[in-house]
Amino acid sequence: HIEGTKVFTNGTIAANQFSFTLAGDPATNPLPADTTVYSDTNGNIVFGDMTYELDDLDDVEAVDGKKTKTFTYTLTEVVPSEAQTEPYIKDHIQYDTHNETIKVTVEYVVATGAMTATVDKEKTDVTFTNEQLGEIKLKKVALYNGERMTEVDGWSFPVKLVKTDDSTFIREGSIATVHTDPESHEDI
Repeated sequence: HIEGTKVFTNGTIAANQFSFTLAGDPATNPLPADTTVYSDTNGNIVFGDMTYELDDLDDVEAVDGKKTKTFTYTLTEVVPSEAQTEPYIKDHIQYDTHNETIKVTVEYVVATGAMTATVDKEKTDVTFTNEQLGEIKLKKVALYNGERMTEVDGWSFPVKLVKTDDSTFIREGSIATVHTDPESHEDI
C-alpha cells in the first residue's frame, strides 16, 4: 500500500484535521477502496491495499518469462478552498500544495504465477509539511497634534517570524512595512 508522512510545524495534528487523495494516472489504474484518507495524530498517511489482476497486464508482453508494468499515482493533500492560492493560508495554517508522484511496479512471473507489487517511494520519502503561523494583532491609532483621533481594533494577519543574525525578527518570504508620518503620528 501507499504511505506518507504529515508534518505540522509549530502545531499538533488533531484527529481528522488533514486529508489526502490518491488518483491513478490514468484513472483506470487500480485504486484502494478509500481514495481519500486522513493522517492520524502521529502524521501517518496510509492508503489501503490495491488489488492488481493479471488482466491489468494484458497490454504487456512477457520478457524473459516475466510481465512487468508500472502504474503511476498522484498523492495530494486536500487544501481548503480558501487556501488554494498563494500564500495558501487558512485559519493561520499554511498548507503544503505540492503533489507526489508515486509509481507501483507490478511483476508477474509466468512460470510460477507469482505476482508482486513494489512501491517506488518509502513512507518517509512522501512528506507534506504544513505550518501553524503566529498572529500579530495591531491597533491602529491616528493622532493629530498629539490628540488621539480614531482607534480601530481587530486588524490581524498571520506571520512567520524568523530570527536574523543581528537578533531582529523578520517575516520569511515577504516584507511588510508600516509607514508613519513622524510629524503627525507615533510609530507603531
